[in-house]
Amino acid sequence: MRIRAVRVGTLPSECSVQYSWIMEKPQPLIERIAANKGPFEVKELATISRVSVRSVYNAIENDHLPVYRIGSVIRIDPVDAAAWLSARSGIR
Repeated sequence: MRIRAVRVGTLPSECSVQYSWIMEKPQPLIERIAANKGPFEVKELATISRVSVRSVYNAIENDHLPVYRIGSVIRIDPVDAAAWLSARSGIR
């Protein structure tokens, strides 16, 4: 990609599209997790939320985090994951 100089006050249309993300407000973690399209695996949720895998399993064992089990596979609904993180962090 080549960068070319432009006059102050003018921006080529392709630049405004490429750099529009800079102006957007970052979406909070809990909202991003709730908006996820599919269920999470335990390790995936732990990585995204920056908690240990053991913390996720403890929440599951103590019935703080509802899960779906298909055989030995555990899946976590994004809305439930967001609610658990919200309760854990005190953010409402």
